[in-house]
Amino acid sequence: MVAINLFILLGFLACFRLTDGSRFRSNAGSRFGSFRRPEALETCNTKRIEMDITRTLSVTYNGVQKTVECVARPFVNECEGVCQSKAEPNVSTFPDLKKDCKCCKEGRLLTRQVVLNECYENGVLLPGLQPSTSITEPADCACFPCRN
Repeated sequence: MVAINLFILLGFLACFRLTDGSRFRSNAGSRFGSFRRPEALETCNTKRIEMDITRTLSVTYNGVQKTVECVARPFVNECEGVCQSKAEPNVSTFPDLKKDCKCCKEGRLLTRQVVLNECYENGVLLPGLQPSTSITEPADCACFPCRN
């Protein structure tokens, strides 16, 4: 009877023994099923887009002070994409979660001048008037820790 119980116990242990000696694995497969966390692809990058810029300015045109609407349609950088984030149980501070949140955002910013190539006063184009304005845009983008 003892031999049979020992045989059953050894068979049980042989079936559930893991190759690295650990008792549990969260991402290891087995013939009894598995749990794998899907790997998210980080696709955060810098993208060029065309953007409308409109400014209301006070300018001197032909010796007369005027308030005008000026426009431009430059290409600018923006950050776009996905970053991998997760929240998992934290056994040392139960019931809190261990969070690793990442956001697609700028690494550095740059400021540059953009020429406003059309200016209007009351809907009438003022030829030759091309003031500039400064814009701030991302120089590069990547996945960074999010701020809450």
